[in-house]
Amino acid sequence: MKMKLIAAAVSLIAAAPAFALNPTLTAAAITAGNVVRASGASAPTNIVFRGFQGLCKAGTLDTYSNKTVAAAIKPGSSAWGNFLAYSCTIPSGTAGFAADTNVAFLHTVDGGSINSLYGMSTDASQQVRFITDALTSCVDSNMTETDTSAKIYHKCAIAKKQSHGGFSDVEKQMWTTLFNTNPPIGVNVADVTVTAVPAGQAFGVAVSKALYEALQLAQGLTGCTGDNVTEACQPNITKRDYASIVNASPFSVTKADWSFLVPTSTQKVHLCRRADTSGTQASSNVYFLGNPCSSFEEQTGKRNPATVADSDVGFQVYDLAGTGDAKKCLSGDYVGYTTTASDFSIGVVSAENKPTVPATLGGVDGDSWRFVKLDGVSIYDGVGSRANVLNGKYDFAFELVLHTHPTITSTVANNVMTEVAAYLGNASAPAIDGLYRIADAKGTRGGNSCQPFAY
Repeated sequence: MKMKLIAAAVSLIAAAPAFALNPTLTAAAITAGNVVRASGASAPTNIVFRGFQGLCKAGTLDTYSNKTVAAAIKPGSSAWGNFLAYSCTIPSGTAGFAADTNVAFLHTVDGGSINSLYGMSTDASQQVRFITDALTSCVDSNMTETDTSAKIYHKCAIAKKQSHGGFSDVEKQMWTTLFNTNPPIGVNVADVTVTAVPAGQAFGVAVSKALYEALQLAQGLTGCTGDNVTEACQPNITKRDYASIVNASPFSVTKADWSFLVPTSTQKVHLCRRADTSGTQASSNVYFLGNPCSSFEEQTGKRNPATVADSDVGFQVYDLAGTGDAKKCLSGDYVGYTTTASDFSIGVVSAENKPTVPATLGGVDGDSWRFVKLDGVSIYDGVGSRANVLNGKYDFAFELVLHTHPTITSTVANNVMTEVAAYLGNASAPAIDGLYRIADAKGTRGGNSCQPFAY
């Protein structure tokens, strides 16, 4: 009888359900060294989260934000902010763990892709902020993450900490000029390992709703409203149009007003661009301006991007830290931004983002921007399809990389981030807006952002 009772008890233990972690268990995992501190690109925020979630034991995931979360949201949304964390139990045999192990993934996307390198600096002035290890300031928001229904803890304090590396929209060579003038202290850029991620990130040209409607009218899209974002109702911007807006030349007609695309318009041009440290901005520089790729010594072909210093009477440039900031700039009606909902604003946004239809304004989670076609091809079909990237018709997309360092990146961090990277190319992974598996696409850059897409 005793043997039967013991066997029954063991059976119950083995069958015990998995429970979500909490701040105490997550802090303990961090103290034990089972932690990843990843910094870098904001564009793939949600897909990196889903990659980590794919490693987790079912039912053990929880999530953290430094913002005040008032609604069910997912990482990557404006309301989540740039400082995030996730934790779960990773089952035995995954990412090198010998037994079920609680692991924390602290993710910072503030400042963009370049911080996948600068964040590894030994100098605090170059390091990035993460949600603090103790998590004592985090409280239950009573909200859940919309992709996974994981609990959200919010109002977490943040502080600077050395990163283990992280994900980037483009490889380190795209910032050679910046690293030459301002090298990451304690990090030899030549030693940083660039690991190709088997997934790509698409980008789109986005405009304010007011400009969207003006372009619809100017291009004769009858029967279309500003809340109709189907392909048939999307106005078009050419690559030449956008290159003319974003380059630093003060003599372009695009620096005066919007009359070059919207006849008789005297509206000011508001360029909601990302900071130089952003992978989204680096992708825009490469795609539209050939910068830094067209830098041949004999005959330089690159053009420099417009910055805040190039602002003039008819042209206003904003340098924005994160994707959420760019969407706020495009939407207007937000405290801290001088754009309004009626302004004609334009910029580049990664394609995993979706405009809110109908538009909402005035709240922390409101969006009223819209994607437009680029050279007649849409990246957004109203639901987030990546079909035009996969079929080779749309090539404003870049292949993600993982930046790590042989001594700065811990074994735990390297194993987990490498597993996340591999997961992003897994055919069984859930489809995620804006992301595409390189294996599914007709075109590739061959792991080199300077190469054009080719079949």
